[in-house]
This record gives sequence, C-alpha cells and structure tokens, in this order.
Amino acid sequence: MMRGGQMFVDESTSGDYLLMCAVVAVKDVNRARTAMQARGRCVRRLAQDAIAMDIARVVLDPIDSVVDRDRSWLIQGAREAGRPAPPFAYHHQKRHEEPLLWIADAVGWAWARGGKLRAAVDSVVTVVDL
Repeated sequence: MMRGGQMFVDESTSGDYLLMCAVVAVKDVNRARTAMQARGRCVRRLAQDAIAMDIARVVLDPIDSVVDRDRSWLIQGAREAGRPAPPFAYHHQKRHEEPLLWIADAVGWAWARGGKLRAAVDSVVTVVDL
C-alpha cells in the first residue's frame, strides 16, 4: 500500500455507479501531470501539420473539459509554425454530428487493438513521437 501519495477521484453514472481513483506518488505528480497534457502537444503538432498540408478545415471530436484549451493549442501550434493564427477553420463536432470523424475513430481503434487489426491500418497511419 502506498503511503504519502495523492489520490484523484472521478465517478461514472453511466450504467452502474462507479467511483474510480488514481493514486500517484508525490514524487511523480508533476511528471504524471505533464503526461496527461499529451493532447496539448498533439493538437499543437496537428496545427503545424495542417498548415504544412494547406488544410482548409479541422474538425475535432470534443472532450468537454479541454475544448477551450484545444483552441489555445491550435493557436500555439500555428505560432510555432510561424503564423500569427491558424490559416484554417477549426471547430468541434461530436461523432454523431460529423460521420467523417468515424474514419479517424475506426483507424485509432484498430491501431490501439494491435495485432492483425493494427497491421490492417498500418499503411494509413503515421506515428509521430512527441
């Protein structure tokens, strides 16, 4: 049993009531927080790639708690690419609102499952280590 850590608690009321907690050792809290901000690094890189590819529109699947930060990260990514603002339109839509989000969702699901499913999508996936 860990002593002296920090506990982070969330709940789910979808189906059975669940109360989940993550316990993180004090010495690992900052490193763990940084790892949880991976979406920020990815969205900033996504903005840079969209600029390089001359993309006209970016549609993100929203996570309610980070929608505002997504916008900030897109702007940061554009600035890192030498632009004062993203030269593309961007907004959030839920999967049921934009069926083309299903493509990225399906490919990501197959990649995460590994094995034959990962092999099936390997030719359309580019992995960028951030």
